[in-house]
Amino acid sequence: MRVPASDVRLRFAALLHDSGKPVAFSVSDDGAHFYGHAEASADIAQRVMDDLKFSTDDTREVVDFVRNHMRLLTAEPPSPKLVRRLVRDLGGRERFGRFLLLVAADVKPNPEMPRPFDTVAEVERVLTEDDKKRVPVKLPVSGFDVMAAFGLTPSPEVGRLLSVAADRFFENPEATKDELMATMEAAR
Repeated sequence: MRVPASDVRLRFAALLHDSGKPVAFSVSDDGAHFYGHAEASADIAQRVMDDLKFSTDDTREVVDFVRNHMRLLTAEPPSPKLVRRLVRDLGGRERFGRFLLLVAADVKPNPEMPRPFDTVAEVERVLTEDDKKRVPVKLPVSGFDVMAAFGLTPSPEVGRLLSVAADRFFENPEATKDELMATMEAAR
């Protein structure tokens, strides 16, 4: 796996992205598996970055990249909804672009992962289409909107309702604030 030498965060993510495979190793009738290795690798990355006294920002980015490195590889091909959600989860397009370098480096040397599509090219196609359509990247409702509309205080219910709205929004970015509020109301 090759990533830019000058990007320390990306190099640590590349180093640690599969570190949880020994912990996640299992065997079944259809062969060996590493189910959950991304999460196990993220836990290891967190400990390594903490032990090496990296900054909170460095650690967060490395752990996020490691935790999410398989998300684009399990979809066939990655849907626009998945790409939009991942861009949001990783903190925006610039950071996502760097994350995509990790994914590309991980996929390129692996002939055992045959795909009928090029993952990186498919993701770039989705991003290009979204740019052409000027698809918004920010959810038009906030936790404050949810609390005000439904008479809630800060709670897991606010997060759950925002997640319902985000699912709808990432599927249909043209959804208005009113449409998203109606979706949340129906989910209550």
